Amino acid sequence: MKKSFVILFSAALLSLSLTTIVATPVHAANDDAPVTDTTDSLAVTNKTGYIYFRHGEGTFNAYKDPALKIFGPEVTHFADRYMPHQAVAAYDQIATNTKTNQVMAYHIPDGWVGLDSWTANDPSTYTRGNDFGVVTLGNKTQQLYTDSKLLTPANRTLAAGTAWRYDVKEIITYKYISSVGIYAYQVGTNLWLPGTAVATEDSYPNGWGVSDQGIVKVTNRAEATMYGNLRWNNSQPYARKLAYGTQWRYPKAYISSKNKLLGFQVGNNQYVKASDVTIVPRRGVFTVTSKNGVPAVSHIGNYPVETRKLKVNTRWLTTGVQYYYGTVFYRVSTDSYVNGLNGTWTPLK
Repeated sequence: MKKSFVILFSAALLSLSLTTIVATPVHAANDDAPVTDTTDSLAVTNKTGYIYFRHGEGTFNAYKDPALKIFGPEVTHFADRYMPHQAVAAYDQIATNTKTNQVMAYHIPDGWVGLDSWTANDPSTYTRGNDFGVVTLGNKTQQLYTDSKLLTPANRTLAAGTAWRYDVKEIITYKYISSVGIYAYQVGTNLWLPGTAVATEDSYPNGWGVSDQGIVKVTNRAEATMYGNLRWNNSQPYARKLAYGTQWRYPKAYISSKNKLLGFQVGNNQYVKASDVTIVPRRGVFTVTSKNGVPAVSHIGNYPVETRKLKVNTRWLTTGVQYYYGTVFYRVSTDSYVNGLNGTWTPLK
């Protein structure tokens, strides 16, 4: 008698923990072995996890049956794994060979898929970044996770638009397109934020030191802690602190890669954070040395607006400074700044 094959997709079937299916030819393979045919029966079991499309992104066929005989929809499916360059599917059932106990197919929201196009092994590789900084979330509340692979949700979320210090990055390298991205940020003890939730990142170590002749005043009433380095997270604080209200000269200011002021050097290998001090406004004279003159701008950044042109050898009274991408800008009027690289500055006594 010829054997028949019938699958009933009912609520009763899905509620069972184990369903045996009669023998029929199916595609069978180890996770990375060639696909072969078998007539062994299959057992369907409730189980959850993730599988990965073998070719990165793409369109594939799901099947209506675990024997992968009846075509279902043509879909491109991405699970909630925050991997923009890798198709990932969450499954809730598996079909195994009843003789060999090998997994033959996975049930995802779109139907059944087999191991000829999918793998249970994450093809991407992960490495840890050695920087630290601040990330700002986009316009959505974000779930946190207890692990860097973002598999286990934590009992905490972060509000949209909020900024958080991160200590470690999880960097992902996608196998199929050789692309590298940031998969997750560690924002607390056993708390990881998906990289896709971040709108802006301000990485502290990869910044600049800007030479200057400034003075800072300690504004932290609990005193200013000194550090051996501002640009690495493992820098240990010194026992000595700078008293509230005291003023200190600095030969260098430190700026992050995204133009955030980190702090100041106040001694040999001694630094204070910008949050503990404020720059003391100093009057000085800026002399233009660039033979073609130099523009004064009202906006310091990627799109500066020129307010006037300062001619070579002219001298200008300065009343403040700003730092931008490794350069000091001197304020020469209420809303006009000049790039310090185009002249010399001398403080007034």
